[in-house]
Amino acid sequence: MSASMHQNGEWVPLLQYAAKKSQSISTLRRRIKSNKIRYKLENGRYFLWESDQESQNEAFEMPPLDSEEIKRALELKDKLNLKIQELRNAKNEIAELKTLIALYEEKIQSL
Repeated sequence: MSASMHQNGEWVPLLQYAAKKSQSISTLRRRIKSNKIRYKLENGRYFLWESDQESQNEAFEMPPLDSEEIKRALELKDKLNLKIQELRNAKNEIAELKTLIALYEEKIQSL
């Protein structure tokens, strides 16, 4: 199917767009889902807008984050670091318990 032409660009099928921009289909689908890229759905197929002036880098620029988004990201980072530390502590505790079990099993066998 040929992409329809418009004044400053064209609608390109998802697969073709992915190949041109060296982006994975899943990345583009996430961008579609979050409305970060211009798209249309036609007969069950996605078409993405490709501007004549758009460069590869400009097409995937992240929008600026507002202070609430930055605050939320930092909170999530702190929570993630806390969970990582809890996981390390749990692994250490498991290792200590395994050592203790092995010690008791040795004592039982020697009786």
